[in-house]
Amino acid sequence: MIGDKGSHSSDVGPRAELLVAGDLCPIGSGLRSLMERPGTDVFQAIQAELGEADLAIANLECPLCDLPNPQGKTGPSLRAPEACAARIRAAGFGMVSLANNHIRDHGDEGVRSTLRACAESGLETVGAGTSIGEAQRLKVLVLGGLRVAFMGLCESEFSTAGPLRAGANPIDPLRLARQLVSGRSDWDALVVLLHSGREHYPYPTPRQQGLCRALVDLGASVVVCQHSHCVGCIERVGNRLIVYGQGNLLFDSPGRVPDSWFEGFGLQLSLGPDGVTGFRVVPYRQSVIDGTVHELSGGKREQMLLGIERRSNEILDDRFVEEAWRAHVGEVAEMYLLWLAGSGWFDRLRLKLSHLAGRRYRPLTSAATRRLANLLRCETHREILETVLAADPALGEARSTEVSS
Repeated sequence: MIGDKGSHSSDVGPRAELLVAGDLCPIGSGLRSLMERPGTDVFQAIQAELGEADLAIANLECPLCDLPNPQGKTGPSLRAPEACAARIRAAGFGMVSLANNHIRDHGDEGVRSTLRACAESGLETVGAGTSIGEAQRLKVLVLGGLRVAFMGLCESEFSTAGPLRAGANPIDPLRLARQLVSGRSDWDALVVLLHSGREHYPYPTPRQQGLCRALVDLGASVVVCQHSHCVGCIERVGNRLIVYGQGNLLFDSPGRVPDSWFEGFGLQLSLGPDGVTGFRVVPYRQSVIDGTVHELSGGKREQMLLGIERRSNEILDDRFVEEAWRAHVGEVAEMYLLWLAGSGWFDRLRLKLSHLAGRRYRPLTSAATRRLANLLRCETHREILETVLAADPALGEARSTEVSS
C-alpha cells in the first residue's frame, strides 16, 4: 500500500531519513500563521516526521524579499517577507528548493535576498543562484553516514538563470548527463527536485515521464516533481522512485482554484547507497481559514491513497500516459490556439492602415508578446502546442504531402 513504509533492501549500513514536503508559499493566511504561530501548530500534520528526519525539504514557491520589484511576466508575482526564512527553519525544515517558476518574480535582487535570508537562518538552498553556474551546483550533505546530493531543476519560464542573470536552474538534458556522469563518485545517493508538469493535472506528461526515467538511469535515487499543485502518482523503478506531483504544503489561493489545490502529501524516505530502502506517503490538507496544515484522516485519507495507487498503476502503460495527455490537451486546445494566433480581423485592418500611414504596427501587446514567448520556451507549454498542432487535420495533410513528394 502506498501509505505504508516498506523496506526494499537491507537496513544494514548507512541510511538517510528524509522528509520531502510540497509547495510552500507563505502568503495570505499561511503567512499570518507562519509568522504568529509555532511551527508545531502550522505544520501539525507532519510534525512527527519533521522530528524524525535527518533533513526536511520543501519547495519555496516565491522569493523572500522586503522590497517588491515585480517583473513583467504572465501570472501572479508572488513574494513573502525575508523573515519567513527563520520561521521555516524553526519549524524543522533544513533545506528549500528554489528551482521554480516564481523565484525571479522580483528580479535579481529578489533572488539575492532569498539566498541571503536563507543563509542567515541556517536554511540550505538548492536549485537557484546569482548566475546559471551557481544555480547548477549540487548540494552534497552527509546524512546518516551517507553522502546525499541534492539537485534542483526547473522548466524554462521567466525564472531561469543566465550567465549574468540570477534565477533557477533550467533543464538542459545534455548538460545534466555530463554533470551526473562525471560527478557520480562524489555522492552515495542523489535526490532530484524537479519543478515540472502541468498544473492541476495528476499524471506525468509523456516528455516529463521520459525525463524522470532518464534521470533515474543517470543515477538519481529519487526524483520528486512539484508544480502541478495537485496530488499525482508514484512510479517505482527497481529500488528507485519517481513522484509525479505532491500537491501544495502551504500555499493560500492566489485566485480561483480547484479544491485539489488544498491537498497534498509529505514523502517520508529512507535512502541507502543502493537506492530507496523504504517510503511512506503522509496525506494532509491545508486550511485557508487559519493557515495551518492538518492531517488527512478517515475516508478522505483512504481516498487519496487509493487515488495515488490507481494512477500509479495506470502510468505503467506508456499508451495510457499518451492517451490521457492527448485527452487533457484536447480540453485546452482552443485556449492555446487563441494565444498563438494573437490577433483577429480588426488587428489585420489596423496593420494595413498603419502601413498606409507609414507607421510601424505592433500586432501583439507587450503582455501578449510575453505570453507567446513563455508558450514557446517552457517545455510543458510547448509540448501542449506541439500536441495540439500535430492533431490538427490540416497539418496532418501537409505532412502527408511532404512525405509523398
